[in-house]
Amino acid sequence: MNIGRPSSVRGWLAWVGVAVLVLLVLGAVLRNTDRSAPAAPEASATTGSSDAPPAATGRPVPGATRDSLEVGGRTREWRVYVPASLAQTGEVPLVLGLHGGLGSGGQFAADAYFDEQAERGGFIAVYPDGIERGRLLEARTWNAGGCCGTAMKEQVDDVGFIAALIAQLGASYPIDQDRVYVAGHSNGAMMAQRLACELPDLIAAIAVYSGPLQTSCTPSEPISVLNIHGDADENIPIGGGNGPRALTDTDYTSLAATAATWAALNGCDTTPRATVEGAVTTSRWDGCAEGVVVETQVVAGATHAWAGGAPTGPLRSDPSRDLDASSAIWDFFADKVR
Repeated sequence: MNIGRPSSVRGWLAWVGVAVLVLLVLGAVLRNTDRSAPAAPEASATTGSSDAPPAATGRPVPGATRDSLEVGGRTREWRVYVPASLAQTGEVPLVLGLHGGLGSGGQFAADAYFDEQAERGGFIAVYPDGIERGRLLEARTWNAGGCCGTAMKEQVDDVGFIAALIAQLGASYPIDQDRVYVAGHSNGAMMAQRLACELPDLIAAIAVYSGPLQTSCTPSEPISVLNIHGDADENIPIGGGNGPRALTDTDYTSLAATAATWAALNGCDTTPRATVEGAVTTSRWDGCAEGVVVETQVVAGATHAWAGGAPTGPLRSDPSRDLDASSAIWDFFADKVR
């Protein structure tokens, strides 16, 4: 139909009638469309049904996630692993795993099989990242006092970062604040010992592999310490000094001197009791402050690589199979409380 100029009054009236009818139909369609669209919800202080429990009371979902926090003008990141075996009620232990120099939290988790220990022990495992060297990923370090790399050179406040991390994790997960532990490898082992020196009010125990105490230490209270070291370590020699495969020119403290320092700080006897089981010699100091244990484990023939772990990290010497360091560390932590 061609709608042109009407030729009479009657034509004009007919044209107007059609136009009005079209407008009425269009208006009805628009009104129906508005009615069918859902209305935007009003802002409210509460959401969900009235009998639903608050989100904070729920249990965390099993699996691995990443998170971050601004500390000292830097974005600090970490990986969290929540085991499927986590208890459905009550508070649970927390283990922080600190990677070695030039590593990362994800690398340490993979190399040390610590997620498996979290499943075995029912604890939440968290793997923080150190500071990157420039823009080179997977090459991070910790400021452990006398070592290492960019973190030490720039005097990064890694102690402040770990304290803030523990606080945030405690607000986000059902953490037992009396059962917070730190494990570490190499530079991460040195960092764990610095944390034991400066944050014993937050940490119940530390256990480390191939890393000495490289800072002055005056802890405000006793703390349990396990040091594991291979006697064939060429990166950080068990007897101290600098090894042929060392990544820095640091003069490392010996295992013996490190253990003696911790024994003295914890009020232990000066001479330990030694036991030998296969390739592992365990020395334990008696007479320590109540509830505190100071212990070393020397693995004959073990290199710098995490004993019992995967040879996939930046330091590719073959790991010893004479000790599962991760299992030994969780066994050490399991009954320690702050």
